[in-house]
Amino acid sequence: MPHWSKTVLLLGAAAALAACASSVEPGKKQSPAESPPAEWTARILYESDATIWSLFVADLLPPVAGPEVVVMDDRGRAALLESRGEGPAHWWLTMDGLWLGAAAFGDVDRARPGGELYLAGGRGNVYQVVALGQGGFECRAVWFVPDEIHALLLDEVVPHNPGPDLLACTLEGKIFLLTPGGGGDLWRGSLLHQDPGRVRNVVAHDFLPELDGKEIVYVSKSGRLVLLGWRDGELEERIIYEDAQGLARVALGRATSGGTPPVYTAGDDGRIRRFAPDASGLWHSEVIYEFPDEARGVAVGHFTNDARTECVAVFGYSREVVVLERKVGGDRFQPTTIFTDSDKGHWLTAADLDLRNAYDEILICGYSGRVTLLTRR
Repeated sequence: MPHWSKTVLLLGAAAALAACASSVEPGKKQSPAESPPAEWTARILYESDATIWSLFVADLLPPVAGPEVVVMDDRGRAALLESRGEGPAHWWLTMDGLWLGAAAFGDVDRARPGGELYLAGGRGNVYQVVALGQGGFECRAVWFVPDEIHALLLDEVVPHNPGPDLLACTLEGKIFLLTPGGGGDLWRGSLLHQDPGRVRNVVAHDFLPELDGKEIVYVSKSGRLVLLGWRDGELEERIIYEDAQGLARVALGRATSGGTPPVYTAGDDGRIRRFAPDASGLWHSEVIYEFPDEARGVAVGHFTNDARTECVAVFGYSREVVVLERKVGGDRFQPTTIFTDSDKGHWLTAADLDLRNAYDEILICGYSGRVTLLTRR
């Protein structure tokens, strides 16, 4: 029997986020030295006694308005937090003893109604978390590999596999397709691809019409940005970019005028790069920002009054959260530092958590052990 892993913190968005910010200890605004510019507010949602490795947003609880936020830390704890009128309630799920840092959500398991949350990390287990109709959650390990799992992807990316696909990416650079087994057995894992380095982050999109369905785009410790796509039943690899330093994060941009969306990466050299293909399929890159230390977060969102402005939020070991903006027709991104965390940053995500405003919110975490919500007024 596998042991259970990591802290999974589920926070109901909008009202739940606001309630958590005011009632969960420390439940306070950041100190003045860490305060953002006047148009941004920062609030600690949760504070742990361990590094928080990553965050994931999903609508795990349909009866609750808005999506929830999954938070994974380094202590091997699993807890569910739900905000109620009298304060937050906790459910400790299980204990693994090693970190979790990868998450995905969707309906892969046809034996379970609705969507499932999948979590993975240092022990090599993939856990399935299901919200039960009568209340509470069921958690079980559905797959194991003797390797660390650093990224999960749930999307329709394998044409010959019916339904959504769940991929697991490992420290050894392997990408597996996971398919449900029968009778409660562990799932099957089929090796799709091998990279020379740790696969750290992965997204999917239909970039190239000559390939079948959506393509997989990932970044690796090997310093490669790679596109994988299927043609006539065979998986093709296309290296978009390669560098001597590792790439840590990848984010899918927003397409304009029906075009192909750009891709952004955060690297160990501190550089934030933007990649976009031309009409011939050739990818062009530009460095749009550079941190003095390793970059560990990149996300796209609506952070300004003009929805046409290209906006990217970035984070890293320098502790600064920076929003990059490029207006239509502009040639450069303008950076604005909106917050400085108390320790090195490890993850950043953006989502529309508060439906009362016109902007996306930013969530950050890292070595501070904090989850901080950044909101534009």
